[in-house]
Amino acid sequence: MIEVEETDAGQGDRNCSLLELRCPGRPGTGRGCWDADVLHDLKVIIERAFNEAGMLQREDVRKLNDTLESDLAAKGMVINRTEPDSFREQLQKSGFYKEWKTKFGDETWALLEESAGKPL
Repeated sequence: MIEVEETDAGQGDRNCSLLELRCPGRPGTGRGCWDADVLHDLKVIIERAFNEAGMLQREDVRKLNDTLESDLAAKGMVINRTEPDSFREQLQKSGFYKEWKTKFGDETWALLEESAGKPL
């Protein structure tokens, strides 16, 4: 209803559909609702929109980082480049990746490694 009010819906709109989904399951996750109540076609639409928004957000952050770095350098800040492989090596040695792979599970971890472009 907030959206309807904010868009001045009284100026010609005559219909408003209220979708009331109750989401059983773990509080805050909505998994019960997602797994049981949401129709497959709706899941596909939501997942696609979520993924597209995520990619747009990544691009926005990349652009912001690019401009922020040059803006800060122009103001005299020294930008230090790190060697990410040395950080990854220390995380590997400390058992960090092993611990989080156990917490995330094999399927989620495989997706993470796929997006990272290499095994962790």
